[in-house]
Amino acid sequence: MLLFYDSKCSICRTLAYKIHFLTEKNVEIQSLYSSEAEEALSRHYPNGWEHDFYIVHNGTCRKGLRALPSLMRSLGLKRMASLVAEYGSYKLSPKTCNHANGNGVVQPKRNFLKLAAMTPLIYGFSRVRLDNPLEGETPLQGFGVHVAEVEKVGGELRARAYLCTDCQRTPVEEKGLPPGAAKRLLDRTVIAQDSINGYAAKAQGLANFKVERIEYERDLPRNGVLVTERRLIHSAMLDHPRYNLSVNVSETGERMLAGMARHDLPIPTLDYVIFRPDVEEDAATHLAAYQVGLRELAKLHRKAGRQALARVYAEMAEGFAELTKRFDGAQGLWPLENEIVVTSMPELMRFVQRPEHLQKVDKAAGCNCSCSCATCCGCGCSIGICVEPFSPCGCDCCVSCGCGCGCCL
Repeated sequence: MLLFYDSKCSICRTLAYKIHFLTEKNVEIQSLYSSEAEEALSRHYPNGWEHDFYIVHNGTCRKGLRALPSLMRSLGLKRMASLVAEYGSYKLSPKTCNHANGNGVVQPKRNFLKLAAMTPLIYGFSRVRLDNPLEGETPLQGFGVHVAEVEKVGGELRARAYLCTDCQRTPVEEKGLPPGAAKRLLDRTVIAQDSINGYAAKAQGLANFKVERIEYERDLPRNGVLVTERRLIHSAMLDHPRYNLSVNVSETGERMLAGMARHDLPIPTLDYVIFRPDVEEDAATHLAAYQVGLRELAKLHRKAGRQALARVYAEMAEGFAELTKRFDGAQGLWPLENEIVVTSMPELMRFVQRPEHLQKVDKAAGCNCSCSCATCCGCGCSIGICVEPFSPCGCDCCVSCGCGCGCCL
């Protein structure tokens, strides 16, 4: 049984992952933007398809609410009732399906009335929402962490990738902002924005590119008094139908580059790409280093038999090449620290830390810290705590702080 879902919608993604893992992967899930979806759905919907759930099974294809009964045998009655109730509440939510273009799916009035009538009845059978395996106390079975370390040797960028055996940890409680702390947006300016023709496959649509300059200030308590700090970051994003690349370079303060490369494959891996320059290098060189690191990780996953993951890593490397060409301001920024996280499941950040020899030390707090403090931003609010007024998190991209390492902000 194969379920297609809109991977650009955080609500759809969460529900699809619940189905996939709660059925012990008996229900395979694929993005609506995948080649598999193009091949399967074009046979049943030659005039195109909407952003919804589609289940293909035994030569038939059903969508939305009509598709869900196919899951009864795999989920059981109680979970099935929870699933239909949760699906109904999502459909009635005004935040349903925030896609890459920022537009929600407009539901026909008839569907609203049908779901509004059914949902209270279903909740009568089950008031418990489906368990989210990504939020459990232990990582998913088969969870792995890989690291690509990139260095510059004789003017050439070289990487080594390996399975990290000391990167998993017991999850720690995420810490929010301390009492009295606050953030205020001062200015947000779009520097560049474009749709890239010819970059994505025709069936998958266009890739969208954006660079923003964000200025904000924050109040943090230090030695019993509030200290106001002003920060300036440059944020660059490439939104491809199969993945999203987001990097943020701090121009003031810690001078860090932090970001996330998020793909749509339901494979429980969370990888790092870290550049280790001997001397200061500008952000453009850091971005070029991430291309090299992603290609090395692609080789590692290919050798381990994860062919689909290897392909999407190679595609993301091409995306970073495109991002580097278009992020003109990168040459004038000089980060001292850097980190790129690669995953489809940012929720797994709770179980991960940098390799011991690459952990940063927060001297003020006297502890190790593996998060991108203060300037971490990107796709997947779950890597930290989403702080208004930057973004409401519906698009899975926002400025965040408090990355859950237990000792830093």
